[in-house]
Amino acid sequence: VLSVLLLAAAAVATVAALAMPDLLHGPAVMVGSMRGTALVVLVLALPILVLAMADARRGGLLGVVAWIGSVAFVAYQGWMFLFGLPFNGLFLVYVAMLAFGFWGLVALLVRVPAGSYAAAFSPALPARLLAGWMVVSCLAFYALWLKNVVPSLFDSAAPAFLAGTGMVTATNYVLDMALFLPFTIVVAVALWRRTSWGLVVGGAMLLMLVLESVAIAVD
Repeated sequence: VLSVLLLAAAAVATVAALAMPDLLHGPAVMVGSMRGTALVVLVLALPILVLAMADARRGGLLGVVAWIGSVAFVAYQGWMFLFGLPFNGLFLVYVAMLAFGFWGLVALLVRVPAGSYAAAFSPALPARLLAGWMVVSCLAFYALWLKNVVPSLFDSAAPAFLAGTGMVTATNYVLDMALFLPFTIVVAVALWRRTSWGLVVGGAMLLMLVLESVAIAVD
């Protein structure tokens, strides 16, 4: 139910962003970025979510993995629509997108069984290689964000990384450093240990990272 509501909210938000460009306002760099994100959500993430839900209802393991990953990605973008753009007429749609995405993700994560999925994964799956790559990627992002943030802590002027964005703080830094990156590291540890939860959610986070990479490229 939460995922269907997320689909509806995300469809409204993304179609409006693409079909009604005047609705989004603020610095051109952020409007363009969020319209690029909207395109990826609409033509890639939402179809994956629909197919994943259908496959999961038939008992497909791949559907479960893709369902979690696509919900995580769309929830992430709900945050960015809310805090990466100035307030606009779709504010409540963005709130719904974030809320249904976050609570839908929680509902999915607590339903991944402790051990029933582990046997479905091939012993040849390079779980530790993938987990290591996830941790290294997270540490690289921390290093990149902190490289920008730490020097700015000792300067009263607005930091250079906010120039032209219209944002009062780096909302993507907040989301990544406080929530997304720590969660990904926790998942990577579980994947390294080849727990059932870690294998399923690790696959989901790899999908989420791929979708986010595509969104960044389109932005």
